[in-house]
Amino acid sequence: MTTTFSPPVYAFAPSVRLTLRLEGEGGKNDAKNEQTLQLGAEPTVETPTPISIIVPKRFRLERRDCFESDSLELTIPFDACPLDPRIVRAVRVELYGGLVDLKAFGAAMETGKGRPTAAQIPENLLFVGYVDDMEADVYGRKGDLTLHAQSYQSLIQDTPMSMRVADLLSGTPAMLGALSSFSPMFRMLFGGVATAWKPSQVVSLVVQSIPTLSGIKVKVADANTEKVGEIDKTRLNPATAALEYEKESVWNYLQRRLTLDGVIPYLWLDTIYLVKTANLTKNRPFGWMARHYGVINPIPNPKRPTEGPLFIVGHNITAPRIRRKLTRQAAPPIEARMYDPTQGRTHSAAFPSASEREAHPEMWTATGGYSAPQVVKLPFHPGHIDKLGEAAQTLYLANRRAPLEIEFETGDFSSAGLPAAVPDVLSLAGGDPIEVMERKAGEPNPEDADKGKLSDSLSHLNGMSVTELIDYLKAYGYEAKAAERLAGKLKSELPATYKLQRMTVDYDGEAPRTTVSLTAVSYVNVNLDTLPA
Repeated sequence: MTTTFSPPVYAFAPSVRLTLRLEGEGGKNDAKNEQTLQLGAEPTVETPTPISIIVPKRFRLERRDCFESDSLELTIPFDACPLDPRIVRAVRVELYGGLVDLKAFGAAMETGKGRPTAAQIPENLLFVGYVDDMEADVYGRKGDLTLHAQSYQSLIQDTPMSMRVADLLSGTPAMLGALSSFSPMFRMLFGGVATAWKPSQVVSLVVQSIPTLSGIKVKVADANTEKVGEIDKTRLNPATAALEYEKESVWNYLQRRLTLDGVIPYLWLDTIYLVKTANLTKNRPFGWMARHYGVINPIPNPKRPTEGPLFIVGHNITAPRIRRKLTRQAAPPIEARMYDPTQGRTHSAAFPSASEREAHPEMWTATGGYSAPQVVKLPFHPGHIDKLGEAAQTLYLANRRAPLEIEFETGDFSSAGLPAAVPDVLSLAGGDPIEVMERKAGEPNPEDADKGKLSDSLSHLNGMSVTELIDYLKAYGYEAKAAERLAGKLKSELPATYKLQRMTVDYDGEAPRTTVSLTAVSYVNVNLDTLPA
């Protein structure tokens, strides 16, 4: 008797959990109603109603970088979730998804009448947030409910900064009065004992003092993050402290305060992680330390634990689109200026400095393209005056490096060479590195299999040695010097590592089909709002 082993066929399976605040529930306290929509809140008389598990018809999940909010557009069958917008006040949505054994999942769909049990759905949380808009199309034969949701980051971005918290953090005369309004625990932890705030203290104090944000947790991705720097209260001028947070959102306040200390607040699901800005320039995941210790992502890649997913053209992605905005001339010098109202004078710093420009006048004269630095005015902050040189250098380098962008789609959820059961692509977050490699010369191209071709143009050139490529270009009529320079660049300077800027997961359960679209850049764009200002 011969036994035939059939390996499991994996497919993507999503599920949705909704937590509702229905009309008339929770009393009249809107702040309390929002607060009780926290992730994992146990339902009581005054807390929301949980509904699970719902298998969506379609969804589009968009993950963006650390400066923008993630979003989710979700369509679920009305018969599985008969919600009328007229009875719903607020909804929190959690999207789960992952790979399942297609045979087992299909049987569960049949026996469970379209609603498999929790044990049959991967408990990998992909998104959590609040619904902004609910639309019900219920008068057709097959009614649908469409939800548009934003991540918690949107809530943080829309919440104005609390004046009492800003007073406390700024060391103003109002600090003692602001402190008295907090709980005894806060007075014990933050009661003016230290002259400086650690980054995690700042975020915890801000988040926990605002009722609608009390469900958000704060974690330090790297223990050394707390040692990067501290926000010194004594350096801030009480007379101008109010200028710091006037009409400012919580998120902008945190970004502005923490980036000076080399720390970036990064929201993943319901937790703010504090990550060193050095991760932006290293080829490792943006939240690598947090993932490494298992506090962000439950799907580690055993073969590449400190690197991002690997994509190979012709294997797990097809032809990517590559774009670059080209510069017409050299980047101008940058002069950062800041007016100080307390002293009645303007501080400034330039990069490259005046002495460097004098040493190489051909680069900065009209012949070279510019005769004077480009002036950038930054808003006043008394503690940031000594950071003007860094701000000028950051802006100059950002202008000098034209962004290189790569965009592609994949139907795979795993790195090239990994088994389907390790869907590391689903764990990608904005700022994470990915590797995009070219197919080797001579490898079959799936797209051209019916045409008898072996490879596309780029992989064909990549398979040549430098000498062969020079001869190839010279045969096309290139001059010897041009052929040598072009061949050298093609063979040595094609980037392989990019930083993820945006990822979209499109799921259609009726097709069924799931597509992941990724856009990555060769460096992380500089957000002017996060510069020392």
